[in-house]
Amino acid sequence: MDEQRHGKAGELPLTAEEKAGLCIGADFWHVRGVPRLGLKGIMVADGPHGLRKQVANHDSARPSDSVPAVCFPTASAVACTFDEELAYAMGRAMGEECRREGVSVLLGPGVNLKRSPLGGRNFEYFSEDPYLAGKLAAAMIRGIQSTGVGASLKHFAVNSQETERLTVDEVVDERALREVYLRPFEIAVQEGKPWTVMAAYNRLNGTYCCENKELLDLLRREWGFDGLVMSDWGAVNDVQRAMDAGMDLEMPGISNGHREVLAAGRIPALDRGAEKVLQLLGRAEQGVQRPYACDFTAHHALAETIAASAAVLLKNDGLLPGRRGQRAAVIGALAGEPRCQGSGSSRIHPWRLDSPWEALCKELPDAVYVPGYDLAAEESQSEQIAQALEAVRGKDIVYLFAGLPESWECEGFDRTHLRLPAGQEALIEAVCRENPRTVVILLSGGALELPWADRPGAILLAHLGGEAVGTAVAKLLLGDLSPSGKLAETFPLSLADTPPAGCYPARHVAQHRESLYVGYRYYDAAGKAVRYPFGHGLSYARFAYSGLSVQRAGEQLVVRCRIENVGSMTAAETVQLYLAPPRKVAFAPPQILTGFARRTLAPGEAAEITFTLARRDVSYYSPAGKCWKVEGGVYELRLGASSRDIRLRAAIEWPGDDVCPADAANWAACPHYAKVDGVFPKEEFERLLGWAVPCYRPPQKGEYTLNTMPEELASCRAGRALLCGIRCFLRWRCRRDVRREARAWALVTQSPLRQAVQGGVPLWLIRLLLRLCNGRRRAVQKK
Repeated sequence: MDEQRHGKAGELPLTAEEKAGLCIGADFWHVRGVPRLGLKGIMVADGPHGLRKQVANHDSARPSDSVPAVCFPTASAVACTFDEELAYAMGRAMGEECRREGVSVLLGPGVNLKRSPLGGRNFEYFSEDPYLAGKLAAAMIRGIQSTGVGASLKHFAVNSQETERLTVDEVVDERALREVYLRPFEIAVQEGKPWTVMAAYNRLNGTYCCENKELLDLLRREWGFDGLVMSDWGAVNDVQRAMDAGMDLEMPGISNGHREVLAAGRIPALDRGAEKVLQLLGRAEQGVQRPYACDFTAHHALAETIAASAAVLLKNDGLLPGRRGQRAAVIGALAGEPRCQGSGSSRIHPWRLDSPWEALCKELPDAVYVPGYDLAAEESQSEQIAQALEAVRGKDIVYLFAGLPESWECEGFDRTHLRLPAGQEALIEAVCRENPRTVVILLSGGALELPWADRPGAILLAHLGGEAVGTAVAKLLLGDLSPSGKLAETFPLSLADTPPAGCYPARHVAQHRESLYVGYRYYDAAGKAVRYPFGHGLSYARFAYSGLSVQRAGEQLVVRCRIENVGSMTAAETVQLYLAPPRKVAFAPPQILTGFARRTLAPGEAAEITFTLARRDVSYYSPAGKCWKVEGGVYELRLGASSRDIRLRAAIEWPGDDVCPADAANWAACPHYAKVDGVFPKEEFERLLGWAVPCYRPPQKGEYTLNTMPEELASCRAGRALLCGIRCFLRWRCRRDVRREARAWALVTQSPLRQAVQGGVPLWLIRLLLRLCNGRRRAVQKK
């Protein structure tokens, strides 16, 4: 980096206006430079599983408005590989495509934790486990940045739901925040060292993330982050507060707020922000000097490898692998037109899309194909099911593809249930009755409720497997490869069994009452039976575990074991290390993942696996002491093929720290967290918080602000007129598509009025509306 051209903002010949300009995007996809000094601006682009470079300077959800790029499996699929090397390779490939298109920062990966399987954006996130999510994100970041392109770790932090994501207050106790929700960010920052971190839309314990000084100070001072903090697009509530808190760059470039910062005399904040932008420009300038090669054919092959490695064999009664020469039927619209990705800002224009039907047809030329359902319709027609039954009758094997419609897994909306469309479930039931030799292949970005799981002979989860999912699935079904994926999230028996059931998604205030008990941590603590546990995944091979040993090495533990492929086929196995804490004073889950290792072994081949545990891996966070502590006692080390398939165990004594009396007293007063029964009383949750949960009170006339949602204006005449106008516009725009209109209505009326600026509505017009709604009794403010 040229230190003279990219030095500290306060030492460069920059005007105050130029410093302010650096701290806000030039437009939707560009960061400003300083042309007067020869400092070029840079381009940023989505997304987390492939490049989404828009051909025009605006945001569009249509794939055709983006340049073609290799669509890799989504993060929900990548996590099921449990493979840091594959995550690195995927990151490097995406970085190479960024270099080809002149993109300097890729907006990903996302590491928000999957608090509920209903999360509408879960397909973009890795796991319900913070350790796994952080490790894979760090590897992907290293891969991206090895090409001279920056990564943007997002969405910082606790972006746990899509409903009201722009304003919802995520209320989390300090232990859960540090041990669960921030842990993947901490690992990714310290091991991946991203160039940028993207602050989330939501509030965290009452404060918007972009202006949450405690959160941003932790990022920089405790974790050592030295990069740039940018806002999510339109996430800034108050520019002055955000700059003072530590945000450096507001995106996109549609606000005049930085002139307010300048006018308010916040020069140190502008100096810091401008300095971080200059640092980013310098890194980008250095990055383009690195040699690179972009081979789309190789990237497509990598996408296939990841898709095959991620696929999880949930069930197999000996039906798989299938064989060439079998009389086969392929059923399901998703076999012909597969969903390879979710919807929203991560939706890209695939370079090439392999369909499962085309791939299977090459190997099974006599196979027949029947769509069986219309993916856009929830119900299947009786004639569609009748055609499917005719096709499967007398066949040696049936491959039935099922999954969720695109609109059910989409940014901006949470799911309302975990079931497949009713028509697909009816089709599965009917086909399995007609021909029990049925394999169900699921194309889904998240966990599902599968009440029909005992009907088919096998179930393969292929996820949203990217553009090469068709070829990968065909190779797995026909035994060219063995499935080796492991579930990165639990499949519950029913939605009612999930920890935040009945209160997710929340309106206005989201109480994370389950605290530490997210995902398998909850199911284990509550003794809940599940459909398929975290870490589950079958194989065409079999593996034997043996030789567990544990040794101390100073402050560390070294854990070793041996695995051997005792099957007849080359396959990969992921060994998972779980730690069971004493739980005498500090409440905790029965076990947590603290290590994983994936190995590919030929028949008869063995490998030694080594894990190293540091003090931090066995620590809990002390809210009273504001530090990490170890509870003394006996810890059990568990090695297994899943969280509920433990093969080897060993116990070891670990000396502990003194427990803070205030912590001990607080935990003793919260018995429902020590002995989990699925009920977390508000009184105990507030003890963990240390303050009362805020109650939402709808704003009244005279209290409306830029953060007011249109639906909250219904009590005033001007607000009702606005809502009527929105309804008429959406009815016209959605062409009487009732479901599409309902989703659009929720999105528009549950977003703060300030967000309309991104849609091109002038700020002065929004302020005028608010003055009318407020009866001109107060100036328009932000809250």
